[in-house]
Amino acid sequence: MKKGVLCGACLLLAYVGAWGDVISQTNAFSHAVPGTTNLVFNQFDDSLGVLQSVEFIMSGFQQANASVENGTNISDVIITLTLNGSLAGTNSLPGLAPLVALPSLSTNSPPLAAADGTPNGGPDFYNFGLLTSAAANDSDFVSGAFLSSYVGLGTYLFTVAVGGGWNFSGVGAAVIGVSGFAGEGEVIVNYTFAIPEVSFGWILAPMLGGIIWLRRRTVR
Repeated sequence: MKKGVLCGACLLLAYVGAWGDVISQTNAFSHAVPGTTNLVFNQFDDSLGVLQSVEFIMSGFQQANASVENGTNISDVIITLTLNGSLAGTNSLPGLAPLVALPSLSTNSPPLAAADGTPNGGPDFYNFGLLTSAAANDSDFVSGAFLSSYVGLGTYLFTVAVGGGWNFSGVGAAVIGVSGFAGEGEVIVNYTFAIPEVSFGWILAPMLGGIIWLRRRTVR
């Protein structure tokens, strides 16, 4: 009679995987038109993991106090005032294209009388008060070979330039009053990174490279 015994070994293996995470920094800006603001951001600390990409998001709006006054002898004119804003963002480190956001707004006066010769008042004048545009934004990513510039324990600058202007339509001549023209908003930097992790698994491996059969003879 022959009997066989299967002998094997379980081996513990380690393999490396990764899972992702994101950390963010946010800086706000506010500046009169025209002007620039330098925002300071921290580089990515690679003790947290391996940097995969850097996303920049710039968003903002513009506002101003505004008024209009009919400059013609035409009555019942409606004047449309348009504020055109501009937010331009540039980075001191390489790999990011300039970000551009264009907040703007248009608004109408009520019907205005013909010019009466009295500045800043009368039926030919309208004060809009504080006008605020809708928010505008732009974003882009840094990746590939440029990522190494963003790794470290230092800082870098993101510069926001605030600009803009205004125009009117609906009448041939008007006096436009604008004050407090400014841009406000924020810049967000998102660092996406991978965190290496070691996992373990068991496998059944043959002992001594194969299956060992132990043979026993039975004597009758």
